[in-house]
Amino acid sequence: MHALINIGLNRNNGADAHVARHEIRNAFERFEVVELKYREALPEPGTEVEGTYIAHVSGWSRDKAWKIAAMLDQDAIAQYDLAECEGDLVGPNASVWGPFDPEYFKLL
Repeated sequence: MHALINIGLNRNNGADAHVARHEIRNAFERFEVVELKYREALPEPGTEVEGTYIAHVSGWSRDKAWKIAAMLDQDAIAQYDLAECEGDLVGPNASVWGPFDPEYFKLL
């Protein structure tokens, strides 16, 4: 799957430390994601840290999104499937955030 994804920099484990870029890159390398581009964006409502990691990835799957969300202490990762033209929130606590809302999805 080719997808755009958004990963916030806040952790859901209550720690003050935020997700660092190198942690995200390492997570993607572990799951053999073919292409990864990023930029930082303004925060979503309800988040503390300024920045969202935005990536265009190939070799992507819902299973990889769930595992990476868990590795990075994220409630969910927002992903948009470029072939199917639909978005989804994936992760251990995705249901807390409600359905995918394209208004908050950041593009490259």
